[in-house]
Amino acid sequence: LAGSNNLQGGRLAGEHIAKTGRKRIAFVGYQDHPEIASRFAGVQQGLAEHNLSISSELIFGSLMDRNTGEKSLEQLVNRRDEYDAVIAASDMQAFKVMSALQSVGVDIPRDVAVIGYDDIPAAAIYHPTLTTIRQDRSAGAELLVDNLLKVLDGKGPSCIELEPELIKRESA
Repeated sequence: LAGSNNLQGGRLAGEHIAKTGRKRIAFVGYQDHPEIASRFAGVQQGLAEHNLSISSELIFGSLMDRNTGEKSLEQLVNRRDEYDAVIAASDMQAFKVMSALQSVGVDIPRDVAVIGYDDIPAAAIYHPTLTTIRQDRSAGAELLVDNLLKVLDGKGPSCIELEPELIKRESA
């Protein structure tokens, strides 16, 4: 049982966006998923430390969902004057946000800052490069294998939570 501390990762994203001077923040991602709910709670905590919060009108569902993704993205783009930052629950969703906003002339990060989550390899080469929360996937995979071997030996698995890291790049 190994995983990333999603609450702390969200907090890092919220704190960073607040420190960049942004005041109107949108969030993209479904909170009904436990990992995303923890990330969102962390974002709220990080923003609250700077007397900021996310308006319920600026919370958008997953952009990866087949049924509602396009509608959420369209609403996000249509309301672009209502926020100056977007925190996405994943890097892939952040890429969709950036692409859609750039297609209507929004400059990232001048007009809207964007933060993702996961630090997938494309985050370092996307334009602009994506500020994101890194999860140590290699350490997580190693711990999962160790736990599997423990279970096969009749022992109980270890419960370890890995600490995420803010990776500052051009988008925020």
